[in-house]
Amino acid sequence: QKVQVKALGIPVMLCSTAGVRDFHEWYRDALFVLLRHLINNPSPAHGYKFFTNPFWTRPITGAEEGLFAFITLNHLSRRLGEDPARCMIDEYGVKQCRNDLAGVVEVGGASAQIVFPLQEGTVLPSSVRAVNLQRERLLPERYPSADVVSVSFMQLGMASSAGLFLKELCSNDEFLQGGICSNPCLFKGFQQSCSAGEVE
Repeated sequence: QKVQVKALGIPVMLCSTAGVRDFHEWYRDALFVLLRHLINNPSPAHGYKFFTNPFWTRPITGAEEGLFAFITLNHLSRRLGEDPARCMIDEYGVKQCRNDLAGVVEVGGASAQIVFPLQEGTVLPSSVRAVNLQRERLLPERYPSADVVSVSFMQLGMASSAGLFLKELCSNDEFLQGGICSNPCLFKGFQQSCSAGEVE
């Protein structure tokens, strides 16, 4: 197998999330051109070849980020696949399986994603797009059909929202005294350093 891998090469998938999506487009594009070049032209010291392409090595959308979190959660909790407990034979002798999928709220550093499964027959507003996991090739066809909604919110991640909150808080004279910002959400006397200045 090692000989075969050395001959064919090892595929590399490297996706970035909201922290990189927030960069200027020219910077982000240059970063990924460099990463793809480094992956496709590795040092020959180890004898293994690596390869990638623009689809495998790129910043992913917030909706994709949410879908990956959704699939991971449902895989780890054993909710994906053909569980005999969730399958039955209908009156025509056809096996019908239902999903028992869990929704997910995934909070990163720069964005937050909400993904939830849809019940069969759910009517959505025209502004909301459902994603079929089999049609998008995220789940095998043999699994029960799964339609989900995946929505992403930039600046609602932990670091981004905390930064926006502190920036707004520290711009208010009521909370800024002697260059120190008093955060009413923290215990009295607690100090925290941040880019907006000392927070107490």
